[in-house]
Amino acid sequence: MEAAARQAIARDVLGDLAVGNHPHALHFWLELPDPWRGESFARATLQRGVAVAPAEIFAVGRGAVAHAVRLGLGAARDRAELVRALGIVRDTLADTGATGPSIV
Repeated sequence: MEAAARQAIARDVLGDLAVGNHPHALHFWLELPDPWRGESFARATLQRGVAVAPAEIFAVGRGAVAHAVRLGLGAARDRAELVRALGIVRDTLADTGATGPSIV
């Protein structure tokens, strides 16, 4: 099944970061380490050519929202493109200087 293969690719590329996801889903949630927030991480990956959805857009009500993003695994045309995109996600996670400008 293609969804299971793409989940396996996500686990291979992201390692321990890709946990707790259904093995046959075409998306998964990625909890972000400090100092990332969903919106700033989504902006940073988009600047690098990869679109992810911040958890805020799925929130209902005014409660606290997890610092997470939803990654779709079905949009990539093929597995090689998926590996490239997930590599960008992984590299962006490591780039904590890309969280955006400071506001004073």
